[in-house]
Amino acid sequence: MYDIYINTHLLKLADCPPEDRAVWSIVLPWRGRIKDLHALLDTLEKRQDALDAWLFANPIEPLWDAFRHLFDYVPAAGGIVNRGDGRMMFILRKGHLDLPKGKLDPGESFETAARREVLEETGLTGIRTGHLMAVTWHAYRERKKRFLKETRWFAMDQPEGPGRPQAEEGITELLWMTWEEYYQSDLPRYRNLDAMLAHMPGR
Repeated sequence: MYDIYINTHLLKLADCPPEDRAVWSIVLPWRGRIKDLHALLDTLEKRQDALDAWLFANPIEPLWDAFRHLFDYVPAAGGIVNRGDGRMMFILRKGHLDLPKGKLDPGESFETAARREVLEETGLTGIRTGHLMAVTWHAYRERKKRFLKETRWFAMDQPEGPGRPQAEEGITELLWMTWEEYYQSDLPRYRNLDAMLAHMPGR
C-alpha cells in the first residue's frame, strides 16, 4: 500500500478496496490502462476542493510500477530531530511548519543527505543519526513534467548549539515543539507531515 500526496490530496494505491468507501471521494479498480492513471492524476492536480482517491489492483506491483514510470524520480531525505525533553525541531518555511529535508546530491546516500540537510537548514551540530523512521511520497508537476519525490526520514538526537534558520531557503524560524504544541499550533501545516507524525512512536 502506498500513500502519495498530490497538492493537498491523498492518493492511496492498494491491493483491495477500502473498508469504508464513504470517506473516499474516488474509489476505482485499476484495469491496467495507463490512460486511466493520467486521467486520475489530471483530476487530482487540477481540483482545489477536498478530494482523496483510492485506486486498487491485486496484485499491486503492476499498478505501482506503471504509476512510478509516469514520473521522474526525485530522492530526498530529512531528519526528525529530538532534543531529549519531548520536543522536536520544526522549521518555519515560507510560512508553513515543516521539517528539515532536501534532495540528494549525486552519489549521496539517504542518511548522509539527511544529516547534511539538517545541518544546512537549522545550523545544529553534533547530531547523531538513528534509524529510518518513515518514507513519504509526494507527486508534483513542474515545467510540464511530473516528478515523484521519495523522502526518507531519519531519527536524530543530541543536537548542539542554538541553530540558525537558512534564510536563503525561505526558513525564518526554528521551533522546538512537543507533539501537542505542533498539532495545536495555528500555523499552517502540511497534510502529509501530519499523517506521518501521527504514526511516530510516543505519539
